[in-house]
Amino acid sequence: MALRHGLGMDFIPESVRGAVRRRSSQICGAALLSASLFALATMVTWTASDPSLSNASGAQVKNLLGRPGAIVADLLMQGLGLASLFLLLPLAYWGWRLLTHRPLRGEQLRAGALTLGVLGMSALLSALPTFGAWPVPTGLGGVIGDLFPRLVAVFHGGWSGGLDAVLVGGVGAVGGVAGLAFACRGGAPKRQDADAEGADDEDEDFEDTDRRLISLGALTHTFLSAKARLFGRRRGRSAGAMPAAGKLSGGKLADGKSAPVRAAAIGAFAREMFASERRAVDDQGRVEPRLHAGPAHEAPALGGVRRVDEQDDDSDIMPAEPAPRAASGRAAAARTRQGAREGGREGRGRPHAYRLPDLQLLGAPPPSKGPTMSEEALADTAKLLEGTLDDFGVRGEIGQVRPGPVVTLYELEPAPGIKSSRVIGLADDIARSMSAISARVAVVPGRNAIGIELPNAKREKVLLRELLATKDFGDSGQKLA
Repeated sequence: MALRHGLGMDFIPESVRGAVRRRSSQICGAALLSASLFALATMVTWTASDPSLSNASGAQVKNLLGRPGAIVADLLMQGLGLASLFLLLPLAYWGWRLLTHRPLRGEQLRAGALTLGVLGMSALLSALPTFGAWPVPTGLGGVIGDLFPRLVAVFHGGWSGGLDAVLVGGVGAVGGVAGLAFACRGGAPKRQDADAEGADDEDEDFEDTDRRLISLGALTHTFLSAKARLFGRRRGRSAGAMPAAGKLSGGKLADGKSAPVRAAAIGAFAREMFASERRAVDDQGRVEPRLHAGPAHEAPALGGVRRVDEQDDDSDIMPAEPAPRAASGRAAAARTRQGAREGGREGRGRPHAYRLPDLQLLGAPPPSKGPTMSEEALADTAKLLEGTLDDFGVRGEIGQVRPGPVVTLYELEPAPGIKSSRVIGLADDIARSMSAISARVAVVPGRNAIGIELPNAKREKVLLRELLATKDFGDSGQKLA
């Protein structure tokens, strides 16, 4: 952590840094695997007569990869001999691990072990006798392998062949097998300690991010609150400047327009006036208003739209008295909402009792056109999302897909060991990879799943009447519902 802050890289999100590390690992793995396969292909098709740095001839190149392949193969055979295979195969294995997001910790130890293993196998091959058709002047272990018999000859006074070859071959075999086994082992040293250290770093990064988000949220909240108060007062002044509504006379108004047409306008004006007054009261003292019903007027019924007289003023809006706590408050609230849906029959017998407005005042929703995405499209999107999460190192599978009118919920069942905070922190990266405007990630309560919401390409409008007419709203026991 101190190193990262010292380099000034703490402004880069952990998810971005992790993605860069994974992509860099993939690039290194692909390069290492490609180079190893290239060298293996040159060795398989190597011919001693091909023109190279040690053989200047005008013969046609027979190597599969042309003159560059012939040169690489000749260098490997001259330097390490057949021990080159023990160098290239572990390198190809390393490249495959890096390319498939498998950890390859202890790189320096692995490199040292690979060097020891290649030298040991080269010494073992040099201790073996060459066969008659061997086209290289060096032994089976190349120039490097021939150094070990020469060293034995210098310190031992000569190379006897039998016992010296067994000694060099035995030591080389033990060192080569041990080095190659350590270099190609699959586990990682002290993995639990490394994971714990990485988890601590991630927690510290999330704490720093949370502090910045809290400060930004406080500033945003202050700005939006001031903006809401300013626009609320402007709407209140503009609503108060509207002309008063005319009176009904035999189904007609004073200006000659039909009662139903003007009644809708009157209702809209009344609702706007009441909303502006209510906003003004809320801004000043946050007191809920109480609306008194005026005396009954002799006017035809207009589909639930109430008249607003010219004499209505601010006296009709009074601060609400604190509601008494009833033991059956939940049931009473449910009955009140049920009465509103049925036309408000409970309050008709009491002229001064407040009656909830009818749902018929709100516009009827248009007929639904069905789901905007087919089952095949949802399945393809789920597979694409799984691939995106796998690119970020999050393993798991998409269990259920719940399409909605505006967003679609994909439930991710993460693999064991995946932290929820890590997935939640990837929300912006998921949205970018999925070419979406935004993405919302949260834990599904009561289940071992993480919900990922992505916006639909075609959004459907959800009207207020649809929300108020749902069974969940009617059965809700919340006082403000």
